[in-house]
Amino acid sequence: MLLKYELKKLICSKLTLITFAVMFLLQIYMMCLGNIGNESVGILSDPYGKDDNFRYLNTIKETKKYEGEITREWFENVAANYTAYINDPDNLKTDAQMQQLKEEWRAQGYSEAEISRMGKEWHYAAKDFYTFPEDIVLEDLGVDRLNDGKIDGDDFVSPAERMKEKGEGFARGCLENYPDEKGEAFAQLASDMYNDLAENVTWYYDYDIGWWRYREVHRFFAVGVGFLLAVALSPLFTADRQHKTESVIACLRHGRGKLTRCKLLAGFIFSAAVWAIMELTVFVFTLAVYGFDGSQTMIQMKAYLLEVPYMLDQFQATLLTSVTSFAGMMTAAAAVMLTGVIFKNRFATLTAASVISVLPVLGLLYIYPLGKESIIERVLDFFPARLLSAVTEWERFDLLYLFGNAVPMQYLLIPAALVLCAVMTAVCYFLYKNRRPAQ
Repeated sequence: MLLKYELKKLICSKLTLITFAVMFLLQIYMMCLGNIGNESVGILSDPYGKDDNFRYLNTIKETKKYEGEITREWFENVAANYTAYINDPDNLKTDAQMQQLKEEWRAQGYSEAEISRMGKEWHYAAKDFYTFPEDIVLEDLGVDRLNDGKIDGDDFVSPAERMKEKGEGFARGCLENYPDEKGEAFAQLASDMYNDLAENVTWYYDYDIGWWRYREVHRFFAVGVGFLLAVALSPLFTADRQHKTESVIACLRHGRGKLTRCKLLAGFIFSAAVWAIMELTVFVFTLAVYGFDGSQTMIQMKAYLLEVPYMLDQFQATLLTSVTSFAGMMTAAAAVMLTGVIFKNRFATLTAASVISVLPVLGLLYIYPLGKESIIERVLDFFPARLLSAVTEWERFDLLYLFGNAVPMQYLLIPAALVLCAVMTAVCYFLYKNRRPAQ
């Protein structure tokens, strides 16, 4: 009965319902926007002034015809089709079209150097659109297409080779920045992880935008879910004091231990339900608009996006993102409830919880003294807001030096979040159960 009562109070609050509606609609809007790297794939985005925003997405979907293992023979087939396309005058923009484009760029304030660069890019573009499937595939592989249309097998650099080069560069950077045992440990771990990725992965190409979009939308969770939890849970442990019924409730048979447990359980159930609704919405939208093809492709396949050494395919990376986000939600809920017990005032709780939820993802506290990330930045990575976003954590490769060993910071995120959640919940339970009612 107590649990149902506490849940009813959370769900039926007008402020909570209004906030949920606003955040839900904002999330729908955010799902319709967004980029993958430098390319816009949101169905409402309109970066090139085109009326049909699905056209670029449909062009990307056409790359599925090149699904398969990335080998030199596979690359030569793509390169041959690319060369045939751009060497056909009927497929390219005319000189008049290019001149019109350059005049538009000048009117927009671009420099002559920028216009020259963009002119090269757009010259090898479809006459009535700015890209075509083979161009997208070569861009994914990091191939320079501005070499007068001459693409052949010699331009092929396998993802495995690219990973080895990245590992060597990362290791050199570690030794330069940390000229001691710490640097050697960092360099060794980075080399091992990148070499393992290069040698033990079969690299496939496929249309996989759906997985990218699914993860990208989690960037909004820090604000959408985080702020909603701050609004909904802030009165959970403060309402009784504000209504001046705390002293009466504390004297009841179940007014301390059982009530505290029910409040905590109600807070976590409500938070999990909100997170699940948001997650399910993203899943259904992504499935309907983008689809979930390409689950076996590695997250490093797009050269211009990620070069982290985690051995994850698209399905595994997406599952890990969701698990990290869920851990962030649990930590955020515990943080808001503990804040309410400490501050004993809804406005103060809402303000503090909002700062905890939103500030770490606004980029205001990114501090890099002397070119190295600060301790503050590393601590912020474990804040509920960063964990709720999740994708922002796993798109980086950060190392920590613990007890003489190098450890990827990302490996500690979920265990640390669960431990932090458990500690805050225990403290919240102890403080509220043994509270002294206001006189």
